Amino acid sequence: MIQRTKMYRFSALSIILSLVCIIAVIVVNRKIAEQYLLSDGKTRAMFGIIEIAQFYYKYYFSILGLSSLIFGLIAVRKKEMKLTIQIALFLSIISNISVFIQLWKLMI
Repeated sequence: MIQRTKMYRFSALSIILSLVCIIAVIVVNRKIAEQYLLSDGKTRAMFGIIEIAQFYYKYYFSILGLSSLIFGLIAVRKKEMKLTIQIALFLSIISNISVFIQLWKLMI
């Protein structure tokens, strides 16, 4: 078992970081959607500014996504198993994209 986890070390770390990033972004976007639904008309018109001012920390999750991508590329260089590398790179790209798109609009 130890030998097997050693073979997938970087891709497994990349997958874990990507999943943590995606979950954190979903939680923050859910909070943004809840605040949007509780706001009135005038506040909704200026909600883009409120989103950036109050939920600016959402963009720090891109550090997790970027580090996940780096670990995925290290896994490619170390020639780990192809399937885990593909999953790791796919999840890291999804986590990086999910930070910058406004998922909360899909939740309202």
